[in-house]
Amino acid sequence: GLGCDPPFRMSVRITNLSKQANEATLRDFFSFCGGITNVDIEPDGALQAATLTFENENAAKTAGLLTNALIVDRPITVTVVGSTAEEAPQGGENENLAAAAAAAAA
Repeated sequence: GLGCDPPFRMSVRITNLSKQANEATLRDFFSFCGGITNVDIEPDGALQAATLTFENENAAKTAGLLTNALIVDRPITVTVVGSTAEEAPQGGENENLAAAAAAAAA
């Protein structure tokens, strides 16, 4: 139902994030992409990782283009959550839906 799962393709996962970056850093940096509804930062080894949720899919898509951009002193990696580009670049839309359905049923 609504509100249970993170909105599909409206969130981005940010890794290789400097310890010096905080929520304000990320909100400032990604603000031009679109409205940000949620910022979640957690430690990731010596660095940090973050999940940003946007108001719409286009904002997340725009944020995804900022992968390798410098925040503080490191190039970040940005992956759009729910996009399967990294796992199955050749997969059709139906396979993605089948996989999502299988994951939901699990």
